[in-house]
Amino acid sequence: MARSSRRRSSRLLVALAGLGLATGCTPAVSDVSMAEAMMQIGDILNSVREENAMLQADLDSLRGAVARQDTLIRRIGDAAGVPIPR
Repeated sequence: MARSSRRRSSRLLVALAGLGLATGCTPAVSDVSMAEAMMQIGDILNSVREENAMLQADLDSLRGAVARQDTLIRRIGDAAGVPIPR
């Protein structure tokens, strides 16, 4: 009789330990939603970085265009004898 009592208690202990591990390993709903929110923030941050890089490329292109126009205006002014301030 003592032997079956030990088996029951050991089975109960194993079952409780398994239940404890199963419930302890599952993330809470708030943890899952927090992880999803962090992933969304990361995605948004990456898209902002990409957009910033595109805007910087556009700005560099516009600066080059302005520099070419400025050079052209100076050359035309020099050819016409009109002083153009720098």
